[in-house]
Amino acid sequence: MSRIPEPLGRWILFAFCLGVVSPAGLAAEAEKPLLPLNSVQGVLQTFSANTPRTLEVITGEGNSTDGNGAIKFGGVAKDASGNHYFGIMVPLPAPLYLDKLRIVFDVRCDTPETLTRFYVRCYNRGESKPAWSFTGQPFVKAETAQHGDWQTLALQREVGMAGLQWEPSLVEERQGTAVDRIEFVVGTSARQAEVAASLDNLRTAPAMARIADLAAPKKLIPDTAAEQEHLRNVRLFPRR
Repeated sequence: MSRIPEPLGRWILFAFCLGVVSPAGLAAEAEKPLLPLNSVQGVLQTFSANTPRTLEVITGEGNSTDGNGAIKFGGVAKDASGNHYFGIMVPLPAPLYLDKLRIVFDVRCDTPETLTRFYVRCYNRGESKPAWSFTGQPFVKAETAQHGDWQTLALQREVGMAGLQWEPSLVEERQGTAVDRIEFVVGTSARQAEVAASLDNLRTAPAMARIADLAAPKKLIPDTAAEQEHLRNVRLFPRR
């Protein structure tokens, strides 16, 4: 078997750690199903409640990545300035120690002309503030030929990927040790406009190693005077 050239190997490791290489593509074999997202049973709507809302299971050709349906959610914005948000809270089968995992899911923007923001937030059991939170615009622009296609997103603690950024100020010091629900939110700034997205096939995978998690190298210069004196007395070669 031929070896990977050293420069190429270093680039692959660097790209993997920074998320340049798709994490979903590199570790798909390690993914475990969590929820098929083909039912709205137990799913709750969040944010605006006094405007038309969408929460339904969609089926048919192209409306699912696993062939069993997907969840579509969103709403119609008010006739008012500012941002308008529509979300759903998805309960998990059992609490997860999410900080040791990644969450992977398929998502499609159904209104690329109006959707300006997408959020993913994870909550520990019994807590009202998120232990994970991501925000951004991960979807392909409306004017491109690929808009409307399904995308696979893979998220892990403190690692922003695919147009979504980690929100440290919102998470603060909370850890994802017993996550029992995940919130998905779409936002728009357009008045009286529909905004919607579809979700399918929620799963987990082991967290990728991060540069910040690598063990720090040992110091070249000892901290204490005793250690420095010991180092001076060490002989590299035996006396003759």
